[in-house]
Amino acid sequence: MAEGLNWNNKIHRCRPPREGPKCSTFASVIARRIVSSTVLLGLALSAIPTSQAAPGPLPGTKTNSHAIAAPGAPMRVRPYDPERPFGPDQPGTYEMTGVHTHPEAFTRVCSQGPVGDVALENGGTQRVMLTAGHCLAGTTDQGILMGQDVYAPIRGGYQRVGSVGIVRTVNVPSGYDGLSTAARKARNSTDWGIVVLDPGIPVDGAAASRDRFGGQPSSPIPLTGVRDFPTLAPGEFRLDNFGQPLCKDGAIGARKCGVQLAYNADTVWSWGLDYAPGDSGGVNFDPSNGQIVGMTSMGIGPLGTAQRADRALEVGYDIPDGHVNEKFTPAAAAGARADFVPAMEEKTEIEQYLRENNPTLTEEQLTPPTPKQQFDTAVHAAQQDAAAIAGDTQTFAVSAAVALAAGDASPAEVGDSAHRFNNAVGAYASAHAENIAGAGLNWALDELGYN
Repeated sequence: MAEGLNWNNKIHRCRPPREGPKCSTFASVIARRIVSSTVLLGLALSAIPTSQAAPGPLPGTKTNSHAIAAPGAPMRVRPYDPERPFGPDQPGTYEMTGVHTHPEAFTRVCSQGPVGDVALENGGTQRVMLTAGHCLAGTTDQGILMGQDVYAPIRGGYQRVGSVGIVRTVNVPSGYDGLSTAARKARNSTDWGIVVLDPGIPVDGAAASRDRFGGQPSSPIPLTGVRDFPTLAPGEFRLDNFGQPLCKDGAIGARKCGVQLAYNADTVWSWGLDYAPGDSGGVNFDPSNGQIVGMTSMGIGPLGTAQRADRALEVGYDIPDGHVNEKFTPAAAAGARADFVPAMEEKTEIEQYLRENNPTLTEEQLTPPTPKQQFDTAVHAAQQDAAAIAGDTQTFAVSAAVALAAGDASPAEVGDSAHRFNNAVGAYASAHAENIAGAGLNWALDELGYN
């Protein structure tokens, strides 16, 4: 999951329905993005990547004999214009926030999915990497449009891996969706993307990963093919995979294994893989036979969803159901991967840059709030609004009575105004309830060790 953007982004984002105290400073938001991983990436969120190279433009392709495209390895996608990530017609980051940000502060942190060759209709082949769609394109909940180039953070700089080919993201929950909305969307979401690899890029076809600290290395498992599930109608679920094993490799949470629960038209549901923000896009596979099942999409605690790899290939390349393995061949295991920079090193660099280039910011402003602090903030915002609404209700009642007595409004007009007022109060209450529930769940997951 990229940091930011979906269930995978377990970093709760405060979103008060009324104007009031800000949930955090811009710097704190940036720090949280680093911890998350789907935008900023924000973890399948998103989330802010940079290597140990000095800040500046991403370097072009380097000569490297070790695999750069590799299932489970880190992947990075930056905005079209890092200097104006909020849009070409918007001010730059400093003009908008007053904070000097690292040049890669809005780069999206995700993980690489399965790599292989697709047979084309013209008789040729195309070498591709499958990943989560939300990692590659569209806008984040901050409104940042991602670019077309895909990179891997390796020691000494970023290595270009390829370019965005086809992307499908439908009903993918955003970081600002409430729990009920996110759950409804997740039941019928489509979330896949295809990266067309650059010619000559060294690849590894085995699944393997390390965690955000560069530890917990997993043993490489060669990927043998794709699990070709039957095509299902929208909303249809099947349970014939229930209890079958499933593992994921991601560049934040490393390898975790659990079991499959069910699948629908585009998604395989699982338990126990513990997707972390930034694992988005990473490979999901059956450890008993090496079959590719999908790519990490969304997760909350031990419950997760992976985008079906067979559907991405069928739709992306017009492959008939049941014929995916005739058209897609996983890359061979390489045995040697590039020296990928762990996400925590990127995070440390981002934090150091913020401190050195923003001396007026306090440590509190640079430190992301804990899940409990986010919950307390959500409760406090609700209490403030409740007090304000109570005052507004009293004012409305008195004004309505005066207007009726003076003949300035009819009973029907007062009733219509009361109806609209009640709807507004209900919207505020609903927003706060979702906000508190989300923050409370995030706090509970943190206590249980899932954040």
